[in-house]
Amino acid sequence: MIHKRHLTRRSGASLVSALLVRLMPCCVALNLLGCDSLNPAFLSVLDSSGGGTFATLDNAPGHVIITFVNNVTVDERLLSYLETSGAVSLTDEEKQSLHPIVRATVRVNFPNAQQVFEIETITGNTKLVEQGFIAADEWIPPQVFTRVVACDVGRVELAVTETEVFVPAELTAWELIQTTNDAGTVTGTTFEPRTRTPPQFRQLQLDGLDESGDLDTLRNVDIRDQPSAVTNPVCGSVVAFVLEGTLRVPFLERNGVSVSDAPSFDQDDEDTIASIGGRYRFNSSIN
Repeated sequence: MIHKRHLTRRSGASLVSALLVRLMPCCVALNLLGCDSLNPAFLSVLDSSGGGTFATLDNAPGHVIITFVNNVTVDERLLSYLETSGAVSLTDEEKQSLHPIVRATVRVNFPNAQQVFEIETITGNTKLVEQGFIAADEWIPPQVFTRVVACDVGRVELAVTETEVFVPAELTAWELIQTTNDAGTVTGTTFEPRTRTPPQFRQLQLDGLDESGDLDTLRNVDIRDQPSAVTNPVCGSVVAFVLEGTLRVPFLERNGVSVSDAPSFDQDDEDTIASIGGRYRFNSSIN
């Protein structure tokens, strides 16, 4: 049962404070990359024609850097299941820097262009993805994806529903079955497995609200935690989108006892189904 609550707008001070804290990993990540790695003189630059041109001169044209930072972690129970089932094998060092595969689309609008250009980002640890979902020769940055676009940029935005997280485990839906006697009296209940969903990308969804604006369905992202669009960034600025949260899947239990050691859920439990994939929050900023 979801208890309704009214959504209140966060104060400006708390938003600024929270944003500064959450963007620290982003700034650190960019510093680790080094200035030269973000120098448009050495990178493919997206311009208003939609083409990727290489600026090879020291006096490269004005640019805006767009970066997506994957700060998502993996739930301990899910990771334990993946390890004990033999799906992954990780060192302690790898566990510390483990990020699930996240695929997102960033839209860029140039004032002098008639269309919106899309940049597909993908980040995360390739050990958490089934072979065949990602091209064998495709390099995936573990945490930070960066793209450089030429000025002038009118608007940069990222949509929650165009962001996907890869769920690296099979999910089994179970059905609660009642047994009755000849008189129609229920004599017992038991769960039986029904459908299986293979590992796959799962699209993130915003929480559902009723007509009064109260929380109705808990999904993956609070409506207050979706990213804001960045408009008219000046040349030389960095537009950052940061995703935080935890990749999580359900494990069906009955009366406190696990029905299955593998990821599973009651096929009639709409609340659990809606929240599969975990909880997340986005931040967007311009520096």
